[in-house]
Amino acid sequence: MAINIWYKYPGHAPEIVDTADTLKEARRLLSEYRMAYGPGSILWVGARNSRNYDGTEKADTTNSV
Repeated sequence: MAINIWYKYPGHAPEIVDTADTLKEARRLLSEYRMAYGPGSILWVGARNSRNYDGTEKADTTNSV
């Protein structure tokens, strides 16, 4: 299971900035991203992909043509 590191800046949509294989690695990456991104940035660890408003999974757009 991939664990996502999420980033959100106020007024913008959340985005995945990195992934990790273990929770320990995800927490280490999260602390590094918190130092790198400035104040006002929101970072968190989450294992689930984002969902649509009706609760269904959003489609994976990374492999779109």
